[in-house]
Amino acid sequence: ETFDLKQYNVNNFANSDSGLDDVEPTILKESPVTVEEGQTVELFCLGVGHPADMSFSWYFGDNLLPQNDPRITVSDFGRQVSISKAATSDIGLYKCACENDQGDTTTYYNVDVSPPTTVPEITITEFPEPLYFHDIYSDTPLDIVLPCSATGADQVRFWKDGKLLRLSDRYTFDEDIGLTFHTYDSSDSGVYQCVASNSKHWVQKMTFVVITEKVTVKAAADITRKGNDATLTCTVSGYPYPEVTWSHNGVPITNTLPEVSPYIVDSPPTHSLVIKQIYFSDGGVYKCSAQSRTRNIEPEYSHSAEDSVTLTIGDLNDVEQSAESSGGVVRSM
Repeated sequence: ETFDLKQYNVNNFANSDSGLDDVEPTILKESPVTVEEGQTVELFCLGVGHPADMSFSWYFGDNLLPQNDPRITVSDFGRQVSISKAATSDIGLYKCACENDQGDTTTYYNVDVSPPTTVPEITITEFPEPLYFHDIYSDTPLDIVLPCSATGADQVRFWKDGKLLRLSDRYTFDEDIGLTFHTYDSSDSGVYQCVASNSKHWVQKMTFVVITEKVTVKAAADITRKGNDATLTCTVSGYPYPEVTWSHNGVPITNTLPEVSPYIVDSPPTHSLVIKQIYFSDGGVYKCSAQSRTRNIEPEYSHSAEDSVTLTIGDLNDVEQSAESSGGVVRSM
């Protein structure tokens, strides 16, 4: 709240008969001041009285404060003195002298400058290297732990993809262990930061966590017919999202041009193979394969799955699909 000197004078020095009486100045605020080296000393000399036109003079010991010291600033009509970058040479007794037509008064400020508080540097001594990978293919996946040991820190927090990670039943943090994932899925993949801080310093380290999901492939049980064309569909899931390929009787199919039969249409998670103007030679086993890989990670992991559909061509007007399927045989590499 701003101090209104004029209103203070009216409230405290008013006379019911003649308005304001002439009153010698009084200094309202005085107190010892303690700062650390390098901080700023702030001294306030709040004088009141009537007339309110007062002059202020500042002394360090018995001498007037030097006007040519760039660290010293006098403001608010002389009421305030600021001394920046305080040093031990600024320790001592400061005096404010306040004067108006009715008299003068003084007050003293004992200034002490203490050594700066020692704040230790921070070192993060343990954190996984970038592109950390955790395999969750096992039936009983273990907890994921991101150890983050920091010395000199008052606080350690984790961020994911630029946002502060809120601890919950899924994530817990222990200074001796680190960040533990108790349950997780591919949505937990991303950039993780361990940020350690104290009152003066902060340090961070980053890593990229990839949490894979098992690849699944399911070829269509039915064939969609339109005229003499047939469409086979293959639904795929997995993280990182798999690369999908087709083959006919073991021969890879790579064509994506509708002008050529058969051609591939990719619209994840469904991948289609369109066979135009079906002929006897189009019969056989069509296999949909999917492979998910983690790249730039040592060791590199890959996971794949496949399923097949068998087309039995009776005559040109009758295209049948056997009920046989490979059952989504899965293999890991």
